[in-house]
Amino acid sequence: LVLLVYIHPSVQSRSITSLAESCRFLWQDYDPSTIYWDVVDTLRKIFLTGFIMLIDTQKGSNKMLRLIIASIVSTLYLCILLAFRPYKRQDDYNLAFLSNFFLICCFSLGIILKVCIEDNDSGKDNGDSVSLCSRFISDYFNSFRASLMVVLLTFSMLILT
Repeated sequence: LVLLVYIHPSVQSRSITSLAESCRFLWQDYDPSTIYWDVVDTLRKIFLTGFIMLIDTQKGSNKMLRLIIASIVSTLYLCILLAFRPYKRQDDYNLAFLSNFFLICCFSLGIILKVCIEDNDSGKDNGDSVSLCSRFISDYFNSFRASLMVVLLTFSMLILT
């Protein structure tokens, strides 16, 4: 970050110094006005893979709070990505958009899985009451189909990248 702050004026003015040239790998894929995008993207990745584990440490793997927060962070990042369009090349932008969209889909499907599994475990499908899964998601899109969708999204992301 300090290095990017130091070379930012030379990159912005397009008079590349030797230091900026040696650090070209940090900023060459981004527009000069968004050379800090790699820092933003790295912070998002660190949050989604590391800091998310610090949320609700007692029951975090059993509750949906982590999935909901990850969905919110990913959606916020997607909105910022759409607003700033930091990449020079359109295919880099398309890949970033698509991969983040698939990530949001996987988090959403994880929430569906969690809701449907909790409904099945608590025995709310006894006919007297309508389960949360049936009410908001429908009977057609059950936990098995949500799992299948996650697998298909993962394979499609592997194929596209």
